Amino acid sequence: MLAFGNLLDLAGIDRSAVRLLRHQDNRHSGFPTPFALWRDHRERFEAYQAPQSFANKPKLRATYWASFVGVPERETLFVGLYAARLLGPLQADRQHPITSGIEPAGSCNVYQLERSPILDEYAGRLWIDWGDSYRSWIQRGDGKAKSVIELRRTLVEHARRYCDRAVAGPDQSAPGRDPGKTVKNIGEISIATAGGRDFGNSRHATAGDSAAAGGLA
Repeated sequence: MLAFGNLLDLAGIDRSAVRLLRHQDNRHSGFPTPFALWRDHRERFEAYQAPQSFANKPKLRATYWASFVGVPERETLFVGLYAARLLGPLQADRQHPITSGIEPAGSCNVYQLERSPILDEYAGRLWIDWGDSYRSWIQRGDGKAKSVIELRRTLVEHARRYCDRAVAGPDQSAPGRDPGKTVKNIGEISIATAGGRDFGNSRHATAGDSAAAGGLA
């Protein structure tokens, strides 16, 4: 079975250099969700994930962040890979990208995030099984395997229906899907590497080609 770690392997990225972040912020009922920010206001989404608590500094120490957003049906959508660098504490008050309230200077760390072209063709299309630990929203790229559930042709409309507004609590509206039964629409996957995006400089794998994919995560 294809896992997100396999895609990192194919792209030539060390799994240990990646942190997986699943954004689903239920603290701001009535405001846009992280998904809605990513879809409609990309700069605001990136401003949302750039500040992080001091307590999470050890967990976030990595070259790359693979960013995901959660939707109420316990689904997890990949939205991009970012090169991450710690800048230090927030230097000045700033407007919160969701609530428009004020985040005071010195209240958190800020990271410089640069969107990577690697895996970018799967942003908004690749769905994974995060597992049951939704509260563990920061995880290691070389940790527990995150099975690929589905690769869709376009950004799905049902996610638009569920994510335009914040939900009041954690994912509870439907049981998680069994990735062993729902991997579909994967076909041939072309991975853009740091060397280029053409077939001559990219690597390919199919959902059933575990050897080419380097084994399971």
